[in-house]
Amino acid sequence: MTFVLCVALSIATLIALNSFKRDVNRSLLNDAQALHGGDIILHSHYPFSDALRRAVSELEVQKRADKTETYEFYTVIRPAGKEETLLVNIKVVDSSYPLYGTVTLRSGRDLQKVLKPGSIVAAPEVITRLSISPGTRLHIGQTALEMVDSVEYESTRPISFFSFGPRVFVSAADLESLHLLGTGSRSEYEILLKVNDPGSVQAIADELGRLAR
Repeated sequence: MTFVLCVALSIATLIALNSFKRDVNRSLLNDAQALHGGDIILHSHYPFSDALRRAVSELEVQKRADKTETYEFYTVIRPAGKEETLLVNIKVVDSSYPLYGTVTLRSGRDLQKVLKPGSIVAAPEVITRLSISPGTRLHIGQTALEMVDSVEYESTRPISFFSFGPRVFVSAADLESLHLLGTGSRSEYEILLKVNDPGSVQAIADELGRLAR
């Protein structure tokens, strides 16, 4: 009887430990996805090659992964009609951003519904340091865009101690009009992938890695 009880207790303990391990792994995975924004990240300081872009497009066509593309760089902005300027971090995103995690806005609305062509969403520091309010037009590069909302929290940027400037979100539809990407510009190009089959993440990463090299 004692032996049977010991075996039962051992089995129950193993089940509990496995369940705990599974919950921890799931929590860590979710946190990592929210922090990095994707299962696979393609990152470069130069435009991606045509071969790499074709491979990513093929993944989308085959329904193996969803994609969002971002551009990031620093520039100086200025409110219309004012002399004050501010160095900011521009993050250009498309309508699919973010694949994982959250960007919480002060209005409570979704970033995808707020960030339309001709508008921007700024960090609170931009508003306070330039003394502006929603509706203000800001000169960025060679165009002027309207600030329509502010960011309360961004899961991919929980701590910004090492940032040179507060964040400003710009719609990908306005990227060309900025005229800030080009030869000599210090920019970061990223493609973030959300893989539909978690078991194929490593295989897809290896495949894209070979093309990237």
